[in-house]
Amino acid sequence: MSTALALLTACPQTADAQGFRFGRQTHRKSLQKKLEKLNQAQRYTRMVAPKKVNIDDWTEVNLEGNQKFRYVYGYDKNRNRTSESIYITRRENGQWGAEELLTVGTYVYEYNAQGKLRKKTVNYTPNSIFDSYYIETAPQQDGTTQYVRYESSGDTYQRKGMWICRADGTLAEVRKYTHSDANTEAYDAKFYNTLGEQAGYLKKSDAWQSGCRAEGQLNDSTIQQISSDSYNQRSCHYKYNADLGRIAYLKEVNYGDEDRTTYEYDTFGRLVKIAYSQPLYDDEEVVPSPNPGSLRAAPANEDTEVTTFTYASDEVYAVNNPWRAVFGFEGPLASVHFVETTGGKVNYEETNTFKRDASGKLQTVDRQHTGNTVWVKDSIAISVDPFGQIDKTYSYFREMNDYDQDGVVDYDYTSEITDNYTWENGLITHSLVVDKNTTTNGYGKETSEGTQTSTYTYTDNGFTDKCHQIYQYSDGQKYESDMLSTLKQEGKKLSIYTKDADRAEKFIVVDVQNRDLKFERPNALVMNHDGFSPESPVVVSVNGRVAAAEYRTYGNYDEGKYHYGTSYLEMAAWNESELFINQCENYFDVSEENGQTVCRNILGYPIYVLEGNKLVQEYDYYDLDYAVDPATTPNTVRGIELPKGKGYELTTYTYNGKGLLVAKKQTYTDANGVTEELLDAEYNYDHTGIVQVTANGKVGTTLSGRNLSIGQGNFSVATPDGRILASEVSSFRLPAAGVYIVTANGASIKVYVK
Repeated sequence: MSTALALLTACPQTADAQGFRFGRQTHRKSLQKKLEKLNQAQRYTRMVAPKKVNIDDWTEVNLEGNQKFRYVYGYDKNRNRTSESIYITRRENGQWGAEELLTVGTYVYEYNAQGKLRKKTVNYTPNSIFDSYYIETAPQQDGTTQYVRYESSGDTYQRKGMWICRADGTLAEVRKYTHSDANTEAYDAKFYNTLGEQAGYLKKSDAWQSGCRAEGQLNDSTIQQISSDSYNQRSCHYKYNADLGRIAYLKEVNYGDEDRTTYEYDTFGRLVKIAYSQPLYDDEEVVPSPNPGSLRAAPANEDTEVTTFTYASDEVYAVNNPWRAVFGFEGPLASVHFVETTGGKVNYEETNTFKRDASGKLQTVDRQHTGNTVWVKDSIAISVDPFGQIDKTYSYFREMNDYDQDGVVDYDYTSEITDNYTWENGLITHSLVVDKNTTTNGYGKETSEGTQTSTYTYTDNGFTDKCHQIYQYSDGQKYESDMLSTLKQEGKKLSIYTKDADRAEKFIVVDVQNRDLKFERPNALVMNHDGFSPESPVVVSVNGRVAAAEYRTYGNYDEGKYHYGTSYLEMAAWNESELFINQCENYFDVSEENGQTVCRNILGYPIYVLEGNKLVQEYDYYDLDYAVDPATTPNTVRGIELPKGKGYELTTYTYNGKGLLVAKKQTYTDANGVTEELLDAEYNYDHTGIVQVTANGKVGTTLSGRNLSIGQGNFSVATPDGRILASEVSSFRLPAAGVYIVTANGASIKVYVK
């Protein structure tokens, strides 16, 4: 089996493990395909509306664009922002020029009869960078509030964005319009659940639309595809067993057909039943059962497959036990029963009995089955050595058909598979599989023979399979490949890594999260009016949530790799085999390191670093499609290991003693470790009695009550209208409450006192 959910069944644990083939080959439905679907575990958190905090001025240095912006804001007595002066400094030939006033923005607010803000307008004086805009609000019948943003374009305003907030302030939907014509409904949208995390997307252009949306509750959610094609409607409903971290129920609707798979576990967490059903197709033949009484009350309008496992004792096999790692058994089996029905009638039934002595040692495996006909024959022989270890299995299957019913066989397929296992000290160390196939039809006869050699190693909590495959075909073609598979279990966290000869890789994690952790990206500029900027929190972990994520790369002819879109909802819906897959950017492994909380992605890269509930570092990597070579030596940032050979952007956030953002710095470090500054921003607030620090930080004055002093040198004090109160002094007592301009060391600041 090749995916994480294969580990949640009694199937083999590694990418190409042999395991047992319960159920006749021709009647095994697409269970493997069903198991290859990792389904979204619903994310839940609570979004807290930003506090109303006035920022006095802030400076943003865009080193990449050779521009420095300084924003200065004014407020009325109600702390509503009323003005915005934007200054620009340009850099040429490495030298910064003089600061110039670029534009002045004027804020206007309009209220409804109930005194609630209904429109916010910002008009900028003419400039080449910033566009005037306004935001209108409209209450909706469902209790939500809609915000629409319009931006100036020439002599008109164009609709650019829309977002909806629920009554509790949480974000429900965000739209970005992609067409300037107001009569054209063209936009990209993201949906958010009631606790603030993205739960779907939509791309729309008038009648055409494509997307998906998740609804439900924790570990029980339905993902519905949104499509303009009424025929192409798909959905997926899944449930997880949070106590075990395993799939419990999966229902898929594809083009009107409904497939359901239910998984049941015993009190020890072992799989005891897999029940699969799908609708009976109109032209599907119902095969009479040789033993019609063996299954009662089978649905008359469905195909079903039911596999039931019983165990000889209470023992649970760990993932590094060869019976589980290689064969897929979750405990010492007593029997495995498989039955398939078509239209309520049994057409195949099989029972595998594991006979054991009084000590529990396996003696024989007996297989009884019904359903062999003139056209279909199969058999399995299982050899057990004197130590109670399965050392060889042989399976034979043959299917023939006379399609035109002229008495001549039109199709004849034969398969023979032999598995040989080498045991040493109670562990399977090697295996050899020989797979021979022959097909005869109207086009002639084709044969193939494949061999698969595996070497197994074991760790305290894991298992590794190094596999080599060779397939030879009768037309002369030959294929040879290698596969490395590793598996690790840490508590409820199950991790798989596979890598093949083409350097294609797959990372899979299934885990049960055990803490609530979320944060908001600091954004001082939107802390003016709640709701007037679509901000959603970052949800790292939800206590009790089963989180399953998959990340793949595929090799190409140049021996490079490209990333297949398991990180985005958009890509997931386009994948034919999966309607919705967990977003890898929303899966995190959380650890406490050096007094910080480090959140790593599925590849082990640090993404977020928190101190308390504050984000202090954020990483954005380049070339993530090239996965980490475990042999490389990582770089470090403040003791946090980073992957070597990866370019990344690092954003660092700095806060004052009151938890307010005062600085934001962004750098880019290339694969060779060379760092370049991209952005540098500093924020100053107007809290009474707090000295505002300007961008260059050279004033150096301190305020205690109304007493103003400086560490070195002198300063001058003036009123906002230019009246000088003190000149070149080292200390001064401000005469009254109000606003003052303090100048020192060639820089000026505003001082607010009561």
